[in-house]
Amino acid sequence: MADTARLTKYMQRLYGYALALSCDPATAEDMVQEAYLKALAAKHWPEDERALRAWLFRILRNAFVDYLRRERRLQSFLDDGSGDDAAIENEVWSAAERALDALTARQAYNNLRASHREVVTLIDVFGLSYAETADVLETPIGTVMSRLNRARKAMLEFMAESNVVSVRARKRTTNG
Repeated sequence: MADTARLTKYMQRLYGYALALSCDPATAEDMVQEAYLKALAAKHWPEDERALRAWLFRILRNAFVDYLRRERRLQSFLDDGSGDDAAIENEVWSAAERALDALTARQAYNNLRASHREVVTLIDVFGLSYAETADVLETPIGTVMSRLNRARKAMLEFMAESNVVSVRARKRTTNG
């Protein structure tokens, strides 16, 4: 019998990943339940915790892909926008501006393509390595790195174009 305690400790992270993929709490819950059942039904589990985590995320991602197939939206999900490589200047964020930037970053994250949001979630939110993420997504590590780079650039571009401006920055433009 499978060690359900090992599986249970990842359920919250799996739900977060499912929510990031689906943007719908009910769908996310369904996907986590489906992943849980598939993992329990498996004859063999990875022994190593990192491998187990990647395996569970892969099961969940496959559940999402199945969901998209059912919804006939797989093609739009897999479109990673590889033609959009606009250069973005790096910003230096001050401590006082971080709260505003966090709100804007959340909006930027929500505006990413699903494939980009997925990579950002796995690497930047859940802390998976590029190799683990490539394993979960069943894609080359170079694709993971490219998608992450494009996603981060898109987020920075969105934030740069945001109408949210800190008080300190506003004072500089009016006094300066």
